[in-house]
Amino acid sequence: MIARPNQHMKNPNKALKLGVIGVVAVLLLVFTLSEKRAQAYVSGPPASHTGAPGEGTCLECHASFALNNGNGGVAITGVQDTYAPNQEVTLTVTVNHPGGFLYGFQVTALDSAGHPAGTLVASDTTNTRLITGAVGGESREYVEHNVQGAFPVEFNRRSWTLKWMSPGTDIGPVTFYAAGNGANGDGENSGDYIYTTRITSGCALSIDTASQSFGAIGGTGSFNVTGTGCAWIATSNNDWISITSGSSGTGNATVAYTALANPTGTIRSGTITVGAHTFTVLQGMEFPDVPPGAPFYTEIGKLSARGITLGCGSGYYCPDQPTLRQEMAAFIIRALGDFNPPAPGSQRFNDVPPSSQFYAFIDELATLQITLGCSQSPPLYCPGSSVSREQMAAFMMRALGEFNPPTPPTQRFQDVPPNNAYYAFIDRMAARGITLGCSANPPLYCPSDSVTRGQMAAFLVRAFNL
Repeated sequence: MIARPNQHMKNPNKALKLGVIGVVAVLLLVFTLSEKRAQAYVSGPPASHTGAPGEGTCLECHASFALNNGNGGVAITGVQDTYAPNQEVTLTVTVNHPGGFLYGFQVTALDSAGHPAGTLVASDTTNTRLITGAVGGESREYVEHNVQGAFPVEFNRRSWTLKWMSPGTDIGPVTFYAAGNGANGDGENSGDYIYTTRITSGCALSIDTASQSFGAIGGTGSFNVTGTGCAWIATSNNDWISITSGSSGTGNATVAYTALANPTGTIRSGTITVGAHTFTVLQGMEFPDVPPGAPFYTEIGKLSARGITLGCGSGYYCPDQPTLRQEMAAFIIRALGDFNPPAPGSQRFNDVPPSSQFYAFIDELATLQITLGCSQSPPLYCPGSSVSREQMAAFMMRALGEFNPPTPPTQRFQDVPPNNAYYAFIDRMAARGITLGCSANPPLYCPSDSVTRGQMAAFLVRAFNL
């Protein structure tokens, strides 16, 4: 969808390691050298390729892979459950694809009968444009990327904003259809991944959870839909996600689905749309030192699916290695949803210099008062020390907002007496089902043992419902 043959440039590694500025500079240079390529690229995809009723998709040219076959997808956000007449709505279309080099999209809006609904506006004229086409003799509007809008501005994804003005009267459900391309930039129309999605406004619905994660082996899951009686449809936007029950309804229902095994060797995500809501399925990669059936296989896979862990290096996870305090900082901050904490204004701990890859994570951990360090005078964090199970309890409970847990009425673990400084934290970990201890009979916690990376995965998944 990004271009016809000879519109992209060669990049064998399909990676953005040179940085966004360098990529843009190279792209601009190549386009300058070939006016023909540049003009073809600016012309963008032809109209009527969103996958809407009566339309095709970009597979007409980019046919290397089946529709919605890759590890990424296209999503439309900003669509509301219901709309008011003449309401201006800001929408965002995002295409994500690991290793993509260029990105493109096209979107349209139709009513339940397949007629144009409302007015689309290419509000970001730097990166998008408005075109028209005809389907069945009727004109339709589309917003799509232009040549500038195909350049990547962040790794593995590209987003565009646009406006939609709702109709002057309530015409019932309005569905937005979008197609996206994660292209390899090799100058050909081969090797590119095409995705489609649709999302509907005009029916007040809600879902009880926004996402679920799986290991590489896949599995089954479900989520609940609450409706007001209007008809809705649940649609999978990826070929590896199959809806097994609850694909449509007129009120409350449970949508069940299956995620197939992930053979790609990298993480991937897909979506199911229900009305104006998007449910995301995240799937992790498999590590050679954590085969199916290994302890913590599922939990490690879930951490991988959400990008909380990248492994220990060279594609491995090292499940039996102790978790270091610096690794713990990154694990917890990412589990809280922050993958790029701000750079500190000054160095907080003497043993954590700005050159440390964990510098910002450790400072954020201290800013949130999850850690006080291992020494106050001088201020030290001990980043290379392993985390004990009792220390981990305090880290975890503070991250969950419990800074002063209540003193338990009775002693739960025989090896954690009331005079232990972590007594209340460890008890709360058990009370919340985050730990079962290290022995059930007799009940033991092993407070001074180091937390392995495998155990850490289980603690994080249980604590943060990952």
